[in-house]
Amino acid sequence: MVLNGDDMGKFDFAFLNDKLAQNKVDNSIAIADVDMSLYQAVYFVGGKGAMFDFPENAAIKSLVIRPEVIRSAESGSKRNVL
Repeated sequence: MVLNGDDMGKFDFAFLNDKLAQNKVDNSIAIADVDMSLYQAVYFVGGKGAMFDFPENAAIKSLVIRPEVIRSAESGSKRNVL
């Protein structure tokens, strides 16, 4: 992956250099391991990850096909409820 000025801003660099934030990322729970009965909604942040990584993720697919799950998608300024 190439990171350049188009992909990275001052807040991106700050996040990547924040030890506490990176510790949380390094120790986050995989969505497949989350007990979804404890949650009413899941918010997926848009952008390149949502466009390219999420559609092929089996754990995400199994979550969003459940009828009781509220789903939404955001890309830029457009917001849609699925």
